[in-house]
Amino acid sequence: MAENVKAAQLKEEGNKFYVQQDYAQAHTKYTEAIAEDATNAVLYANRAAYQQAADDAEKKATKLDPCYAKAWARLATAQDALTVSENNPSVNAWQKALDSLPKENLTPAELKQRGQYSAGLKAAKRPRIIRMSGIAGKTPWECAAAMKPELVEPKYEAVNSSAWVIMNAYEEFIGGVESMKKFKKVMTPLGWSATGRLDGLVGLTNGIIRDERVFHIDDPNWLSMYNEQGSPYYCPKFYTILKLTTFPIVIFEAQSKKAWVDAKPDVVITEAQERLRLQGWTALHPALSTTIRAWIMRGFLEGGLRRAKSVEVEFLGYALEVLDWGSRVWKDVPKDDCGAIFQRTFIRGVRSLHIRALMEAHGQDPGPDSKFPIEDILEEADDILREMREHDPRPNDGSAYDPGFISSFYIYPAAQAISMKAYYHGQMAPRCHPDTDAAIDHLRKSGNFYIEAADMYPEDDENHAYFLNCGVQNLFRCGTPLRETLAILKRIRLAIPKMKRIWGSSALFKEGRDEGLNRALMMEKEALDQIKKGNFTLDDLGMPEWKD
Repeated sequence: MAENVKAAQLKEEGNKFYVQQDYAQAHTKYTEAIAEDATNAVLYANRAAYQQAADDAEKKATKLDPCYAKAWARLATAQDALTVSENNPSVNAWQKALDSLPKENLTPAELKQRGQYSAGLKAAKRPRIIRMSGIAGKTPWECAAAMKPELVEPKYEAVNSSAWVIMNAYEEFIGGVESMKKFKKVMTPLGWSATGRLDGLVGLTNGIIRDERVFHIDDPNWLSMYNEQGSPYYCPKFYTILKLTTFPIVIFEAQSKKAWVDAKPDVVITEAQERLRLQGWTALHPALSTTIRAWIMRGFLEGGLRRAKSVEVEFLGYALEVLDWGSRVWKDVPKDDCGAIFQRTFIRGVRSLHIRALMEAHGQDPGPDSKFPIEDILEEADDILREMREHDPRPNDGSAYDPGFISSFYIYPAAQAISMKAYYHGQMAPRCHPDTDAAIDHLRKSGNFYIEAADMYPEDDENHAYFLNCGVQNLFRCGTPLRETLAILKRIRLAIPKMKRIWGSSALFKEGRDEGLNRALMMEKEALDQIKKGNFTLDDLGMPEWKD
């Protein structure tokens, strides 16, 4: 039997990643090769070696040489990719890798390792995107819904609440979930068939784009629906791209709408034009929508479930490449023909997901030699802000508008882009010599951008208090007068009760959000105490050391 050329190419790519000990990418390539040639036993053996890599690394790290930092790091990397539960065993391995490095006089290579291992540990400790909805009535969307009667009161300035954002996102997301749950496999005299609506991807992606914090799992069978590899609908061709989203409804959507889920953007762009010429928008519109949304879900879930941020950047990048191309080529085509995916708001939502993934990918691979340069984050943030200045959707005649829609597709993306500029300057400061004008300038810019981002969010959004805290910490470090520091700390204190009405239990809360906010409250109290004692005045710069 002739060798499958594409499978052989993917196998070689997997081998290269494996040799480089990039086990996550190796596993992906072997899986893609199997999708091309499911009869090749060698491919299965190679993919099995991925698990063997974890076993070998564990043996090397724990038994043969427990002080070998790289072995612990390899074990952690493999465990990261193999783990889809919230209890990530790589936390211990990353910590062991750090502990195995010298405590002082590190070489440049060891300093780089310490940065990589620290980033790996931080990511491993972060709660994964798999999360149950929590106690009834305590989720952000349920808390927001409980506030709705007061939000519609004329005296309430509705736009100033994050409740609208999360409520609208939840309605979209849960609609997709319900479509997924109602999708059923049935046996007919002609074989397997399906009943239910084929719009699960639309609801899921619309909800995530409106506010990704809406993603949650409240059904123990949720993941099995995503990983229905044993389904009679399982098709290796579609599994290539939908590795983490192979629940039957997506496969059926892809098949029924003839989506390009196994193609790269250049192929989609070429073939889409030909399909439009031959079959028109009726055929092209659903195919493109399913393709784009499948890429979004693949990236989002890879980044969340496996912490594979590089993969998330890649697939969200695929979506943006086609979206940017289509929005230019078909800019005059009515929405009813080309669909919602080429609207500015949809593209803006995908850009917000992409820049967040880019920032987290940089966090996993930090430093000047990162595969995800910090300069790319700044450039994308500036592009987002430039596009929104040119196309502000808010009416300028004082007329009413949907606060949830405007927040999801204008205010929040703008705030996030500004926070990314803050992140850029915060990352650049340590690259300068400490206490130099350049380092202080980066810290000051970082702090000011964080404050600007916080000001765009409603006071009851957790990001408002969170970014205020990020900002005040950086401003404090560069010598801001206590008067200004205390003014920001007071704003944090006043915002916390409002925030907790909706966001008392959220993913950011689980990541330790309130620990940082509590430190800010302690910082305010201590500063006021010291001023009262006469040790400092409001005009003093920072608080380097408290006086007795």
